[in-house]
Parts: sequence; structure tokens; C-alpha cells
Amino acid sequence: MKKSLFYLAAVVLLMAGVASCDPEEDIIDNPRDTIQTTSQTESYTGVLRQTSNPAETEPVVPGLVWALDVDSNVYRLEYEGHLIWAEDSILGVTHSVGDTVTYNGTLQTRRDVNDSSYTVLAIVQGE
Repeated sequence: MKKSLFYLAAVVLLMAGVASCDPEEDIIDNPRDTIQTTSQTESYTGVLRQTSNPAETEPVVPGLVWALDVDSNVYRLEYEGHLIWAEDSILGVTHSVGDTVTYNGTLQTRRDVNDSSYTVLAIVQGE
């Protein structure tokens, strides 16, 4: 929902002539190259928390996403290639901050548009 509002605002600004759409300034909507990915699906148990959306686009879409705190490591949760926004359920289940959960998936360390690294737990269902 927040992404839709952001893009709607961008279109309105473009139509009003407030913003320009120079080919050199295209919106980057993909994270930078994945630095490292675990090779096998593993099980991760931790405490749910919410953390800031990584700067995957330019301009950055503000908001919070779900993350799993595992032994003081923070893994942002992703399913089917998309981070899970804090206002959304996780795999159809409504959770609260502080819930202890277990997910199967692979870890992916990435760099955002500001060249900062962050780690994603790409959830895999049914394994």
C-alpha cells in the first residue's frame, strides 16, 4: 500500500512539473547485487521485531518491515522476492513484535543504494 502511494505521488509530481524524469535519474527498484547467499535452506528461530526498510530504491521508500532477531543478528524477512511490510501478515499469520517463531529459508547479504549491507532471510515454505 505504501509503495502504491509513493508511486502515485511521484506520478502526480511529474504531471505537475515539479519533478523531472531524466533517463539518468531512473528509479532503481532492485537491491544491489547479493553479496552472499547460504547454499542450503536452514531453519531459523528467533524473536520478531520491526526494523526500517532498507534503502533498496532511490528515492528510499520509508516504512518498517518484519525482521527476525536471531542471536543478536537481524534478518529482514522476505517471501517470494519481496520484503514483508510491518503492517502485513507473515505467510498469512498475524504476529506481534516479540513473538518467537521459526522459519525455513536462506540468508542473503545485500548492499543497499547507500552501499550499506543488510541480511535477508528469504523464507521458503514447505521445506
